[in-house]
Amino acid sequence: MICHKICLTLKQLLLIVLVFLSEGWLISACAPVITTPSPSPSPTVEQLPASTVITGTVMDVALSAKVIFLSPPTPWEIAITDQTELLNEGGEKIALRDIWPGAQIRATGEVKGVWTMIASQVVLLTPGGKP
Repeated sequence: MICHKICLTLKQLLLIVLVFLSEGWLISACAPVITTPSPSPSPTVEQLPASTVITGTVMDVALSAKVIFLSPPTPWEIAITDQTELLNEGGEKIALRDIWPGAQIRATGEVKGVWTMIASQVVLLTPGGKP
């Protein structure tokens, strides 16, 4: 019975600590610590709208992982799902294997992290077929 109450109390304490940490609070027993965030060249999820459009040059396509990697300076990783619509510029459906390194694409989707997107639509902007 005592262990149950102690375990419950420890779980509650852990939950409180996690909430404080998720809110950006820094807990210190000795003295307050002030941290200055360093500037980041990459966007944060908060800076981008829920539905974002990205245009870029394909660096690589991982067919088995269903990921399109864009070339720097915007090194986005575009994740393809079964619901992702893959189209050419004329609006015709294409397959992921029809997208190649060097091609231009426009991806629309939800940003899930720094330089990572879950695409709802990818449009191949480079005319012609795969070289």
